[in-house]
Amino acid sequence: MLFQKISVVSQILNCNQNFIRLGRYFAYNKLYSIVIFTLTLWVSITQNIYAFESRELTTYQNMASIKNTLKDSYIIRIDRFPDSAISTFERVKKILGQHYVVKASDPYYIKQDINSMAKYYSQFPDVVSLLLSIKDKNWSLVYSDKNWTTSVEGSRLNIEHAIVSFNTRSASKLKFNNSCNNNPVCIASPADALLHELLHVKSMFLDSNEFIAQGGMNQHRYPVQHEHAILQEEKILYRSMTKLDNTKRPYRNEHQGKAISAQCVICID
Repeated sequence: MLFQKISVVSQILNCNQNFIRLGRYFAYNKLYSIVIFTLTLWVSITQNIYAFESRELTTYQNMASIKNTLKDSYIIRIDRFPDSAISTFERVKKILGQHYVVKASDPYYIKQDINSMAKYYSQFPDVVSLLLSIKDKNWSLVYSDKNWTTSVEGSRLNIEHAIVSFNTRSASKLKFNNSCNNNPVCIASPADALLHELLHVKSMFLDSNEFIAQGGMNQHRYPVQHEHAILQEEKILYRSMTKLDNTKRPYRNEHQGKAISAQCVICID
């Protein structure tokens, strides 16, 4: 009986040990499976992230390439755009901007004033025609805090370059015998005063022979005949503008006056 009990106990112990071994086996394999699963998942995630980043980088590069292509195409299209396809204001602003020579000492407001002038000029077809007629000629707008002048460079028989000295905050008070006292019609706004100088430029380049014949290239004599012709053109231009905006402008017969300060490009005080 004793030996039977001992045998039974021994079998139970052996059975328990087998269960323990079996449990350890399954636990080990489960841990191994978890490790393998985790590594596999990590590799998969890493590959997906890499693939996503690669696609994102490729997409970004493609977008950058497309953007540059569009940018280049845009520039080409703008360069080839006919003036008629651009707004009148943009055309006028472009002409003034191309001829304006920027100096470090220029007042900060000059560029903004030029834009204001462009907006003002774009209302008047005759002014736009004047600017278009000289847009490709060799002339420069140079800021000056002194008088409005247009000087010409070249020889006695050849016109090479014109320099227009202008001031967007300087109006011109003109002389009309004795009738100018407190009469706003005797004052040309900065924008209108510039038109007088641009009429000089037009005459120099489009009617060069006549300009030279009128003494325009004579450095020792004032070109009275040429100046008188410009004043007549100024009257015609100012009248065409007045018909559109009902603003009175100077109609003068002589080139005399003085510069006065103005608050804006179309102000007369």
